[in-house]
Amino acid sequence: MYFSDCKQPVKRKVIQIAESTQLVSLPRKWALQHNLKKGDEVEVIEDGERVVIRAAKEAKPETTKIDVSKAVRLAERYLIAAYRSGYDEVEVIYDNPTMLQRLQHTASSILMGFEIVNQGERTCVFRNISSSLSSEFDNVLRRVFFITLALARNTHDAITQKRFERLTEGLALETTNNKFTLFCQRLLNKQGGGSYRLTTYLFLTIYQLEKIADHYKYICEHLLKAKNRKLHAKTLKLFQQANDQLNSYYELFYKYDLQKAEEIAKNYHTLEASAEHAFNDTPSSDDEIIHNLLSIVQLTFNLVGIRIGMEI
Repeated sequence: MYFSDCKQPVKRKVIQIAESTQLVSLPRKWALQHNLKKGDEVEVIEDGERVVIRAAKEAKPETTKIDVSKAVRLAERYLIAAYRSGYDEVEVIYDNPTMLQRLQHTASSILMGFEIVNQGERTCVFRNISSSLSSEFDNVLRRVFFITLALARNTHDAITQKRFERLTEGLALETTNNKFTLFCQRLLNKQGGGSYRLTTYLFLTIYQLEKIADHYKYICEHLLKAKNRKLHAKTLKLFQQANDQLNSYYELFYKYDLQKAEEIAKNYHTLEASAEHAFNDTPSSDDEIIHNLLSIVQLTFNLVGIRIGMEI
């Protein structure tokens, strides 16, 4: 093994050693980042046309610097993007104390392990103070499912039981869901989820689950503001069916079965038609709810396609 300086993308020539051994050089920047030296072991994974080389040693912390002083409406988005990308330390240049408070609130609310460790005049440093082991991924992903399903169930129950004050609990669950989905995406960007294809499909799955939770949040927000909270029987039936569809997908994700996938597909087309009829047969005050339920049904069906890709 030998190192050389490189920038991505780059090609490497194969070096022939004896009859049965072939070598390629490792990018020097990557090798230095992972503290690799002569005699160290790396993990090699064959993935179709790709060969994935993974360092056994813990990498040096990745750092970046972002200037959000002019990002009046997007400052939090920049910090979230740096966290999701896998950076361990982020130096932030900000404009005013209010912007700093917003960044602090974002970090404490949804960025697991990200804390301010240094602060100066219009600058601060966020650092990851918790270990992000790949072994945590499976447990956290399952929690994402549990939280999303709880959000669906609790929102429906609050409406049917006319306990609308409980809808605020749905908003809190959605924030927790954001925290865990971001953490999963961060782990995938830092360590991957196995093969290149599997990592991509997992990232898409998490993204879709986060969007589904968003639509339940929109339902909660709408009803908390609405004067007329009474929903038509057809809307409530569609709500329960959308929840059932989501639960079926959860079962499919952890135990793939073609017959169950076919059943979800069949139900999707039925529910899509039911939603269209509901728009015509229910009061206009239900339209916002029906729209969000239809989006949930569509996103759930999209997840089935992603899950199929994980089987191929």
